[in-house]
Amino acid sequence: MKRSVHMKFVAASMAALTFTTFGVGCGGPMDSGGDSPSSVARRQAFTGSELYKGMVFGVGPAAAQFEELWQRPEIKAHLERPGIVDQRELAAAQLIAKMSEQDPTFFDRFSRDLRSGNHLTIDQLLTETKEKTQAAIAALSKEARLPDELDAKAVVSPELGTWLYVETAVAAIFVVAVTVFITQIDVTPVTGGPQASALRRDTWVDLLANKSFDAQ
Repeated sequence: MKRSVHMKFVAASMAALTFTTFGVGCGGPMDSGGDSPSSVARRQAFTGSELYKGMVFGVGPAAAQFEELWQRPEIKAHLERPGIVDQRELAAAQLIAKMSEQDPTFFDRFSRDLRSGNHLTIDQLLTETKEKTQAAIAALSKEARLPDELDAKAVVSPELGTWLYVETAVAAIFVVAVTVFITQIDVTPVTGGPQASALRRDTWVDLLANKSFDAQ
């Protein structure tokens, strides 16, 4: 049983257990008047868990709301590798389930605050999202009896040539046995330093505050 739990966690983690303190979306405008019931249904709002899955993992219907993130050439190239999307789907399902178990109200709050249009509310949400994600990852790691030192803080990604800043970056963690690879979405060039990273976060928050998040 312990081995089964460990293997399940490793398989999911290969997809990307992701720390978040970012955001950017791209919702389309609503048509004015004359909507048929079917067109209204297609534009029903995404749930909080769907938005989280799309923003953090880049999979599912809501991922299109965050194409500024997931259409980056280096990220898109990684996602096009065989099996990666399926692994990320598995990881998203496992992580969302654990987060819902730890805080049943989080994804309702995520949906509401992400749509608030308030910069401070969204900035606080991104910080809370990172904390909730880290807590869920820690719980899953403990259940799978993974080493405590499995940590993504203050890591450099040679593959992308970017820094991972704890307060302003997103890291996708791919775990294969005890090997950890970091993919950073909220990218700051190595030469930019933390101040540039902070500016990048302000940009994400502003973009989020001015986006709608409706299904197309």
